[in-house]
Order: sequence, then structure tokens, then C-alpha cells
Amino acid sequence: MLLELLPTDDNKLAEMEVWFAFTAHYRRSGTAFDAQHDGLLDLVERMLRSLKESGVLRPELDCTLEIERLYAFIIDGIERG
Repeated sequence: MLLELLPTDDNKLAEMEVWFAFTAHYRRSGTAFDAQHDGLLDLVERMLRSLKESGVLRPELDCTLEIERLYAFIIDGIERG
């Protein structure tokens, strides 16, 4: 799943640049834009919660914190492209 979100080749980089341009446009245009509804945060949350429920992650892991960290990492990778 993560490989689908991160720009690992030229095609993925182009896709992420289009997504970033789209979201940047809405952020600047004054049109209502809610970054929490871009789909990425929801995907990261579902993925990590599923991993935790499956017992793959350490039991003491703060899932909420790790969701925020992973989401920030993905967004940072997209912006730096």
C-alpha cells in the first residue's frame, strides 16, 4: 500500500505532482478544502489500525501518533517529490 502512495518511479512522481497541484489549488483558491478528506489520512489510518488488530505491530505502540507520523511522512515525500 505504501508503495502506491510514495513516488518511487517517474510515473508515480507524475501522479503525486498532479495530486499535489490539485490540493494546492484548492488550498489557495479559498474554496473549502479539508486535508483530512483527501483520502490519504483515511487510508493510513485504516492500514495501521488493521496491522495493529492483526498483531503485527507492537502492542504498546501509540497507533494515533504513528498514524500522524506516517501521514506527515507521506505528505512530506509528496511535497518534496
